[in-house]
Amino acid sequence: MFQKRKQEIFEFLDSTKKILEENTTNPNGNKWLDSIDKNFNPICKFIEDCDKFKKQEHIPKTWKDRNYNIL
Repeated sequence: MFQKRKQEIFEFLDSTKKILEENTTNPNGNKWLDSIDKNFNPICKFIEDCDKFKKQEHIPKTWKDRNYNIL
């Protein structure tokens, strides 16, 4: 089950990258990118949380330093 879901996520990300590359080369690519930008905020938050967690040099003393992405 895990491997199947992992494969689905990677396929989804590859498709997303392909769509972004195709549509940003169009003359109206900037407008299109601005209109869909808000849809990528959760992904950006996830990446930022993972980066923060990797850079953390100490074990958090409280749960306030954690969130659902890095439990």
